[in-house]
Amino acid sequence: MARQKSALLGITIVLSLHVFSNFLEHVEAQDRILLPAAEQWALRNLSFAWQNTKDLNRLLPGWKDYEPEVLPEIGISNYDPCYFDSWRGVRCYIRERDNTGTYRNWDANVVSITLSGELIKGNLPADIWNFSTLSTLTLTGNPELVGFLPSINRDSELWALKNLDLHGNVLQGPIPSMYGDNLTGLEDLDLSNNLLTGSLPESFRKLEKLWTLKLSHNQLSGSIPRNLFDNLSRIVTLDLSNNSFSGKLPNLTSAASLNRLNMSHNAFSGSVELLVKKTNLDALDLSNNYFTGSMPNLSNCSNLQSLSLSNNKFDPQDISALLQNVTEIITYLGLSNTALYGTLNTSMLKRFTKLRTIELDYNNISGTLNVTDLLPFPVNDGTRNSKLRINLRNNSIGTVIYKDHVGNLSLILELQGNPYCEKWVNSDVGRCFCKQECFDSKKDIANAKRKTILIASLVCGILLAIIISIGSFLIWKNRRDSGYRLAAVHEKFAKHELKPTLYSYGELQKATNDFHPTTKLGEGAFGAVYKGKLADGSVVAVKQLTTNAQQNMDDFLNEVVVLTTVKHRNLVKLKGCCLRGDRRLLVYECVENYDLAETLFDHKGNQLITWPKRFNICLGVAHGLQYLHEGVEPRIIHRDIKANNVLLDKNLEPKIADFGLALLFPNQETHITILQIAGTKGYLAPEYASLGQISEKVDVFSFGVLALEIVSGRRNINFDLPLDQTYLSEWAWKLNEAGRLRGLVDPSLSLQVDEEDVVQRVTNVAMACLQTAAERRPTMSQVVAMLQGDIEVGECVRERFHENVNRSYQKLLGLKTSVTSPVPVDEESQVLNGSSSHDGGGSHAGSSSLELSSVRGR
Repeated sequence: MARQKSALLGITIVLSLHVFSNFLEHVEAQDRILLPAAEQWALRNLSFAWQNTKDLNRLLPGWKDYEPEVLPEIGISNYDPCYFDSWRGVRCYIRERDNTGTYRNWDANVVSITLSGELIKGNLPADIWNFSTLSTLTLTGNPELVGFLPSINRDSELWALKNLDLHGNVLQGPIPSMYGDNLTGLEDLDLSNNLLTGSLPESFRKLEKLWTLKLSHNQLSGSIPRNLFDNLSRIVTLDLSNNSFSGKLPNLTSAASLNRLNMSHNAFSGSVELLVKKTNLDALDLSNNYFTGSMPNLSNCSNLQSLSLSNNKFDPQDISALLQNVTEIITYLGLSNTALYGTLNTSMLKRFTKLRTIELDYNNISGTLNVTDLLPFPVNDGTRNSKLRINLRNNSIGTVIYKDHVGNLSLILELQGNPYCEKWVNSDVGRCFCKQECFDSKKDIANAKRKTILIASLVCGILLAIIISIGSFLIWKNRRDSGYRLAAVHEKFAKHELKPTLYSYGELQKATNDFHPTTKLGEGAFGAVYKGKLADGSVVAVKQLTTNAQQNMDDFLNEVVVLTTVKHRNLVKLKGCCLRGDRRLLVYECVENYDLAETLFDHKGNQLITWPKRFNICLGVAHGLQYLHEGVEPRIIHRDIKANNVLLDKNLEPKIADFGLALLFPNQETHITILQIAGTKGYLAPEYASLGQISEKVDVFSFGVLALEIVSGRRNINFDLPLDQTYLSEWAWKLNEAGRLRGLVDPSLSLQVDEEDVVQRVTNVAMACLQTAAERRPTMSQVVAMLQGDIEVGECVRERFHENVNRSYQKLLGLKTSVTSPVPVDEESQVLNGSSSHDGGGSHAGSSSLELSSVRGR
């Protein structure tokens, strides 16, 4: 069926191009293209309804307040959206009429209205149904498009309408029953993410051509008629999740093509046995309902790749028997809180060759868990994740068998809340499975001792001879150099009237247990960080710079001076430093938590990162960068903003850390160029990665990537995802250009209505930061203001750099803007105003500034 649909789409495109080519060959400047009077007045009334849209001329060029003019010889014609001044999102079908007068006239009809994320403000009047040949109506992502779904006159003929997409608005009230009566040609219907109420109309059974039905994230309720889907044999995707539907599942036996079914987060009850016959399913989600009886035997569903039955009231069932009834190609299996019992025979999991995640939390699984059986299972063979996740929290497992080195464990196993975790006594295995801290301390200590003994044996004789012969000379030289070095340090600090603490190397060595691996907090390209406890009881983080990363003394002291003066709640505080020979160490305050990457991506600490907390992290990082760029002199460019360098304290307040790549930036310079590029893949700005050009906008770009990671809950590069989603920023641009940026949002987030607006704002700010041309990105002070809603983000650009091919092509032909061209994009409709000419790299000649209007309280 998908091939048939693609073939029909191809035929439609070919016919449209043929009509357009004929039109270009015959139309002349004095010709008129005429819409029917009803469609002219319908566009007029839609325009009136949306006049309060902010920045109307930029967001919706063409949708102006106008009055059609009656011309005696040809009827109604004035400001025609199909020719004289194209309207954004309006496309028409044009054909030549019989011409006998002075002018050559062309008849036209509106066939498509597509406006995604244009921030329309107003309501949706019933005039939207006055386009008799309308094929596509898409109005999505408008947080101020309110009111009820417009009713349809029972005499209206809307046979041509195939696609109706109104998701992501604030439409409310019931779904009118006449939608099923008058829209019988619909193939795709999406009303998700609104505030719709009431029940599902029984008239929907007449939508026999329907392929997709999405009504998720509304407030719909009531039971669904059992025979509602008897005639919907073509339906492929059905999503009714996150509503308040109740009663039994409808009869889906006739829906022979059903491929994806999501009924989660409702109040459905009764049995689900009817679903065992749906052998074409590849995704089934019935979680968070009140289903009873036996869990369905889905062994005949050979295409099933994702199954979630969590949080229902099924009869108790043995876990081993259930696993035998699941297809071998499953990638996600959600069975939390489903009354499972028995022992998990881990060897049974080996037959699931593509399994990525299995959730078995809040059940009664007991006995002994043999983790060793799972060792050969999660192989990184290109078909699955390198690490399998097994969640067994809050069960009854009493014993765990594991004989290997936990530091190299190739799976994520969570056992919090089991009896086993209540009795383990600081063993490496218990620490790994109960606290997600996986390292073998005994083996590490033994290896370190053996290595020390071996090295000592080899060099003992040589060192003895050297010490005897030149010991006295070295002692004298070291004392002299130390005196010079200490004098230079005090002179430098005195010049800037600073008194940073100078720690002795022995003091830090004792605090970190001689920099033992068990005290290591992390390691980067420029050194390792160790947790230490000073004699006064204060806990610090000691960064020991590696030898090959050493700066010269003057640069090192400059860094200490600058970082000593940097004091901000969102920056890690430098407490002091230490110099001993070629060893240089920085002592920071210790932030008692994991970094953002460990907390958000690896789920260390098992902390629930809700959206308010994520927004606070995003805003905190922005404040910290604003301070570095504008609050100190000289300015500081961090150059390595990433999730691993954002530490979180016990209240999840963010602190920017690791200034190993930071540059002091002269205030009189707009940018500088360096030869050695450093940083982290995926976060580097284009002009920095390719040309070595550095300015504050390098950090702005990195912040944009970080903000997308916070919104999406995923790393910016993930090779386990499909190819088009591997690189987060590239995927974001594709979704942005398609008007589907909401697809980035982490599906695990449970958002309130007011939070959805904030998520959209943060996402738009991130995309503004990811502009290819550095001068088109906002400053961090503007980013902070946009995040807080003090100034408006403006329209998020559809492309990273814009070339208006259609308008240029039409100018070449000597034509005015044509209706059959793609949706027009005005050169002045970008988020950032600047030069309209672009080179191949996306850079601009000339300066540009962010177009922002002051709006308080948004």
